[in-house]
Amino acid sequence: TSPYAAFQQEHRSGGSMPVTMLRAEQDAHSIAEPGSPEIMLTLALRAGITYRWDVGEGWTQERHVRAGSISVTPPKTAIQYDCRGPHEVLNLIFPEKPLLHLLEEHRVDRLGSFAPLTDAVFFPDDTVRRTMMQMWVESAKTGGTSDLLMDGLTQVLLARLLDKAGALRRPQPVPLLGQADLS
Repeated sequence: TSPYAAFQQEHRSGGSMPVTMLRAEQDAHSIAEPGSPEIMLTLALRAGITYRWDVGEGWTQERHVRAGSISVTPPKTAIQYDCRGPHEVLNLIFPEKPLLHLLEEHRVDRLGSFAPLTDAVFFPDDTVRRTMMQMWVESAKTGGTSDLLMDGLTQVLLARLLDKAGALRRPQPVPLLGQADLS
């Protein structure tokens, strides 16, 4: 059983990937999780707590987490959490193979591209927050354009995260124009 089973939670999914979503109300807790191949994005919906984590390099310093704070949990990494108060979170979980395929299509070579965000532990980003909330709302709908919209929102979210991590800031070659192109 999951160490989170005692907490009130709601599960949803959507899109062709599909993205799995979990909204949970949690009390203070310390939990150790084994590594999984998925990358998880967490949005603090209700917080105002102190928090720290250990991804195998020792515990981070205690940080104050506010509503709207975002964290990226790296894939294939065992993590220990220490949350010191009641809070509510929205988690988006991206399966490894479809995510890698999507990243390869856009010339991003690995999941490690998200590492700068993982190192930040929690960071604010209004675009990511709004997109995650829109995905949650859209995931309650079925049929029609819901899955298509979820796919678009997933790409917006991933592009914003990769940009924030610096993964998309590679110089692009500029083709030189020949004399024939100028006339």
